[in-house]
Amino acid sequence: MSIKLLQRVLSDKIVTGNDRLVLIAIADAANDEGVCYPSFESIREKANVSISSVTRAIKVLSSFGMLLKVNRNRANGSSTSNIYLLFPQENFETLDEMYKDIFADEYDRVFNSENDGQDDTPGVVKVTRGDGQDDTPGVVKVTPLYEPSNKPSVEPKKINKKSSPLKLPMTKPKDFMYPQEFEEIWKVHSNGDKYKAYRAYFEIKDKYQLETLRSALICEKSKEYGVRHTATVFNSDLDDFIEQCKNRQTQEKRSGVLDISKISYDDVVDGARL
Repeated sequence: MSIKLLQRVLSDKIVTGNDRLVLIAIADAANDEGVCYPSFESIREKANVSISSVTRAIKVLSSFGMLLKVNRNRANGSSTSNIYLLFPQENFETLDEMYKDIFADEYDRVFNSENDGQDDTPGVVKVTRGDGQDDTPGVVKVTPLYEPSNKPSVEPKKINKKSSPLKLPMTKPKDFMYPQEFEEIWKVHSNGDKYKAYRAYFEIKDKYQLETLRSALICEKSKEYGVRHTATVFNSDLDDFIEQCKNRQTQEKRSGVLDISKISYDDVVDGARL
């Protein structure tokens, strides 16, 4: 157990619900470098969730860049528990060389490559332990799954731990799952590329309340012409746009035009005409 990592996880508000419980369970099994290899059953028991919830949470955490996963095999070729690295952008550079070799290809694929999110190739390393009978940390052999084995052509980027906010990949990762709160906002004004909209939302979600973002999208959708994509709205000067919306609503009230502030969120989701 790493007290440092547990404190890091508990202070993080990016994921919630079962995803957060699984993150805490994985952190509870990790060493100070962020490395661990708990079984799905162990994670399920600690988080008190279903196996399907564990599977989903690991996909979500990986898509957020909070977790790297590499498959492991015993000496006889059978599968064993995966090996994980928590907060790879913060911890990769300080890893022990043995672990750095294990995670290097997957780290480079996720953070340094031009991957389009369609490649489902796992981390191209196979970790083999001596007798394959237990879950002891001794990793005695690392061999490539494919030949020839190439080290990353680009050296892993060095991360300044104090000044590196979590960033989403530029392209949508495979099996990416959107948080429920974003799905609700997307229903309000689903215009343009959904993942681009989510990346823009991710950058501002801590600054604005959900109701404020909903109101901005309702206002955008109500425009008679020049309706922008959702991502463009979120990337704009949102404070100024919200102020313009308020002024427009005030003018509409005075002129007797329909007041969009009185239209409920459910009406918007159901496709009410603004």
